Amino acid sequence: MKKLFILCVTLATIGFSSCENEPVELLNISTDNIIEVNSELYSMLQGIAGDPSQNEIGCIDFIYAFTLYIFDEDLEVIGAEVISNDMEFSDFLGSLPPENSISMSYPITSTLANGEEFIITNNAELKEAIDLCVKDEVLGYCNGLLEECIWRVAHVDGGNNDFEGAYFDVSNIGAAGFYFEDTVYNGTWVTFFIEDELHLNINLDDDGTVAENWNHDWMVNIVDEDHMELTNGTRFFLIEKECAPTCQLFAFETCELDAGSGIGVFPLDSYTECILPFVDIDDPGTVTVTFHVTQEDAIAGDNPIESPYTNIANPQFIFVRVVDNISGEVYLLSILIRAVPCEI
Repeated sequence: MKKLFILCVTLATIGFSSCENEPVELLNISTDNIIEVNSELYSMLQGIAGDPSQNEIGCIDFIYAFTLYIFDEDLEVIGAEVISNDMEFSDFLGSLPPENSISMSYPITSTLANGEEFIITNNAELKEAIDLCVKDEVLGYCNGLLEECIWRVAHVDGGNNDFEGAYFDVSNIGAAGFYFEDTVYNGTWVTFFIEDELHLNINLDDDGTVAENWNHDWMVNIVDEDHMELTNGTRFFLIEKECAPTCQLFAFETCELDAGSGIGVFPLDSYTECILPFVDIDDPGTVTVTFHVTQEDAIAGDNPIESPYTNIANPQFIFVRVVDNISGEVYLLSILIRAVPCEI
């Protein structure tokens, strides 16, 4: 996940000398900067400092070293710890008893991904920064779906199962295709936050039943990394992530030549290596692969189209004829091609 904030923490030495055995002086600390062990902010810090592979808040990095002050239940300073890396930070946070509190050394200089710097001066601003980056990562998770994954409509007991098995194929720029009953509906898939509520806006190119059921602003509940609940009034759908090799979906995208044209150029020959694993042929060198606009042409082997190919509909099904030159056996498949808007 991208790093939204790099937090450069100023090393503070107020009230502490270089001699380890000298007593710690009592500091005049504002309670606004106290972080209790059982607080939400403390848990967030544990998440940032924890195992990177398990870190759900990956958009903040602390630049070490920095100092943490330790307080007892009476908010008296009882120690300080110089933190040098994530492991030390995690171990330290996990070792404090619940009656203790900590305070970070403000101000914290923060750098955005665009290079802009700003200053965090208290706990409230620190939590706001973490909240913002968590939201950014949630949006990135929803908008930046892996290309090899789709979101399939799952069965819901007692719910609307008219679309069970249909699925959304979403590009990393929010262009969506909804595959339902041998038809593909192009549209958009955009996630955003309103306050602390995650929303998904779906808009499909249809004026019938599909649009009536899906073209809404949905409230989103992320059940787990593979399931999302979508709610709009009385409407409810459960969708589940299904991942497979990209070409198993037999859907191929390219950028539009002109914005809004729906026309693109498709390198059909480059799709062959994705198609052949799904036919029973051991040696790809013994086959002839041709592409056809109609199923009838593919069956007869007539009117093969050349690669690269410019689509005449969007989306468009292309029929593939695979001939085993040794056995003479013929395999027929279909793929879907789609031209989508791309950022310049």
